[in-house]
Amino acid sequence: MRASGFFFAIDTQTYLITARHNLLPVNAATLATGDWPLDFETEDSLPTIDLYLQDTQSRVQHRIDIRDTPGVRFNANLDVVGIPIDLTPQDYGYTVWTPTDISSPESIDNSTDSLGFPGYSFPSGDTEYDTDLYANEIIDPHVLTLQTKFPGPSQLSIDTGLIEIGFDTDTGTQSSEYNGFSGSPILGDGLVGIHMSNQKVSAIGTNTGSSDEEMMILYWRADVLPQLLSS
Repeated sequence: MRASGFFFAIDTQTYLITARHNLLPVNAATLATGDWPLDFETEDSLPTIDLYLQDTQSRVQHRIDIRDTPGVRFNANLDVVGIPIDLTPQDYGYTVWTPTDISSPESIDNSTDSLGFPGYSFPSGDTEYDTDLYANEIIDPHVLTLQTKFPGPSQLSIDTGLIEIGFDTDTGTQSSEYNGFSGSPILGDGLVGIHMSNQKVSAIGTNTGSSDEEMMILYWRADVLPQLLSS
């Protein structure tokens, strides 16, 4: 009900891509994050997905149940899932990314964008879930700009495995501000990654020496997708 995703095609199949923890149980300790410590664990199984597709006047509803969908792609090392779809996203004005659109995080000059739907994009959590209500009241997506390069020597000497790291340049510090971004595309000169999670950290200013709280965003490299979807 409150998550983001995007479309990716390989060979002749188009997939809905999102974070696996939006749908299925995930233990972060099993993920391919190198030496980077992650301690979250989800236990919910939420196999029914209501897509709200932006049309010219309103959002069109499309329901998917992964229990009835052959060819769903995921593995224990990634907090990513690919769900085959039988609709044409381009009919609704969406971009469908392909392997040729993938760009490396190393190619980013300074910042990248996560385009998704934070929790406040949706009707209140106190409201009983109703698909017509959601279709009419979801607000426009939000762009989260992430700083990816920093002056001076690298601050990350730790092995981060298949994940990359950025910092929210809007300096949001409350985790609730980021609920719903999981699964959104990380965009630079093409598709860079898949938004996974956020962690609040203390950052020391190089000039002032003062400490400020900032939100660190973790995302999977987009080049995991061809291997995941072809396996």
